[in-house]
Amino acid sequence: MTAGELIAQLVKLDPGTPVLVTGYEGGFAPCTLSVLDVQELDRTDGSDYLGQYVTPDVAAEELDGRGGVWRYMVGGEPPLLVGEPFQAAILMREGR
Repeated sequence: MTAGELIAQLVKLDPGTPVLVTGYEGGFAPCTLSVLDVQELDRTDGSDYLGQYVTPDVAAEELDGRGGVWRYMVGGEPPLLVGEPFQAAILMREGR
């Protein structure tokens, strides 16, 4: 989803409508919005449970092994960088 696609949906709502995200193990929770630089990763080892995007510092740690040592001990492979870092709007549960 792009910011434009999100805005197109939001303009249809009453301005007082709460914006929620999925809860940790179910339900929905209030959220916050941050704008961060992110790096897309190609996780070749099939670790689908990890996000496709991380901050550039976390990407560097995963590439050199500091951020994912536990994964490599069980046969995982370091991810591959996809493109260049870019800014993204991040919706997160409050308190995260």
